[in-house]
Amino acid sequence: MKNPERFGVVVTNKKGKVLSIKEKPTKPETNIVAVGVYVLDHRIFKYKPTQSPNGEYYLTSMIKKMLKDHAVQAIKTSFWHPIGYPKDLKTAEKILKRKPAHF
Repeated sequence: MKNPERFGVVVTNKKGKVLSIKEKPTKPETNIVAVGVYVLDHRIFKYKPTQSPNGEYYLTSMIKKMLKDHAVQAIKTSFWHPIGYPKDLKTAEKILKRKPAHF
């Protein structure tokens, strides 16, 4: 992403193993972002979420703790567009209108 500080930023090794994840960092280490799609098993519930300074609880805080005990693999996507803000939705609608259904 061009502006990774808006998202959870992920650091991986060359094979895609997640080394760290941080939600909305002011100085991102990479431009690789977590797109919000996770496949996690019951082990994630062993880790209590931490409240961020803005008062929100992020799943990434739990994943960060989980990384100390378990391997987590990142999967690269060929297409993704954020929809967290109204302007993002308008852009996503334009993209969907011009792209084939299979992306």
